[in-house]
Amino acid sequence: MPGTPLVRQVTKANSGGYQELAGSQAVPRLARELGIEDIPPAPYAEAAAHLVARAAETDDAPHRHLLQTYATRLATGLASLVSVLDPELVVLSGTSLTSGGETLRALVQAELEELAASRPRLVVGDVREHPVLRGALESALATTRDEVFDTSR
Repeated sequence: MPGTPLVRQVTKANSGGYQELAGSQAVPRLARELGIEDIPPAPYAEAAAHLVARAAETDDAPHRHLLQTYATRLATGLASLVSVLDPELVVLSGTSLTSGGETLRALVQAELEELAASRPRLVVGDVREHPVLRGALESALATTRDEVFDTSR
């Protein structure tokens, strides 16, 4: 990912270029760099959610800059994905992303339109905790129901 060091030890959880650039652990670090001092001492995911929510609700310069920079970082990674996968829809989910609500979604959408030829619709998801796991479980359940209750055989 541009703006991050070359990734080594990619099997380590929550590591890698995109995680370092736009993961929840990057938000408190970015806030400190921008001079925001009231960073919660909570675990980084909770601190990130708090900072992003506050930035989406306030108009002071450091918080707005935090939200814009975070949106740019998110869009940078999404640009690579949408260029290859060309999805019609991208769901922004997880605690940090949903905390930014419509304000963050609109900023990411605007940045993505400048970075990628593909123009997927971005929406904010409702699932805040473990969205990937929840999606995998829902998919597995749907497949299992189709197999077990298929009456066409």
